[in-house]
Amino acid sequence: MKTLSTSQKKKVDIESQIDSEMPKYANTSIVTEREWRKLVGMYNAILDFDPLQIVSKERVRKSLLVGLPDSLRGEIWCMLCRVQREKSMHSPEIYAKLIDLDNPEEEHRIQKDVTRTFTNYPMTENKVDHSWDTEKGQSMLFNVLLAFANYDTQIGYVQGLNYVAAMLLMHIQDEEKTFWCLTYLLNRKNWRRIYTEDMPKLMELIDEVEQKLIVDYPDVDKHLRDSDFTVGAAFSPIFITLYIYQIDHAYAMRIFEMFILDGEQALLRVLYRMLDLKGKKLCTLEEVELMMYLRTDIINECIQEHGIASILDGMNM
Repeated sequence: MKTLSTSQKKKVDIESQIDSEMPKYANTSIVTEREWRKLVGMYNAILDFDPLQIVSKERVRKSLLVGLPDSLRGEIWCMLCRVQREKSMHSPEIYAKLIDLDNPEEEHRIQKDVTRTFTNYPMTENKVDHSWDTEKGQSMLFNVLLAFANYDTQIGYVQGLNYVAAMLLMHIQDEEKTFWCLTYLLNRKNWRRIYTEDMPKLMELIDEVEQKLIVDYPDVDKHLRDSDFTVGAAFSPIFITLYIYQIDHAYAMRIFEMFILDGEQALLRVLYRMLDLKGKKLCTLEEVELMMYLRTDIINECIQEHGIASILDGMNM
């Protein structure tokens, strides 16, 4: 009989623990903080651990509607983004090497945007660790974005990535884990096509929204056309910055983590929910007022009146 190594025995023990927890995790209630801690522990112990094999995606979605425990949010994001798996597919020192590569042009562009990013989202807002300051946050964000620019040279650095990386970093508080979460979202969620030169993913989403407006929101569609607003001009910022730039961090964070789970469908749910609630008002606005409403006011107004959970839940599309 073959003798198991220490690491193999550990894996078997943890897998047995997972099996014993299955009845509890199989129900339809939200995931409790205790259960999240167990899942994070399993994830940290098993390289290929996938929490969605233990907890249904629908149950995780319900838990996101209620809200994650603040103290575990960053670890849960890393787990959902399969950070350990992403990292294991590359050489151990790749992150450090990517930071050390000389890239003066990208460094200059990143530095300008990093300063602006943490003017809006200072690290001191982070509830997990108030010792972080803006200067430290800017330095870490710079490293993450530079590493990504050197990792994916086809994209390099483009505006919009700074907000996505900053959102991750504020809660994960670890440069390398943030980097692997970023690569996961762009590659596994097919989101890098938002930022490539011709922005094919953005064009596909805009086409989808255009068709949705024609069929389900004809009054809004007509008003935008009469006001010389293209659907792209009206809604592109939603997809490029994942709502992060438009609203308070506490609400943007909730939309963002739903995006981690559901990708583009999470963003579309929010958009169509807003049109359900505020389509009639939108049709009464003109020119600058209409532009401001589309860019920031509509999402803030919907959240204030109906709550973030209602907006995240969306509608059947």
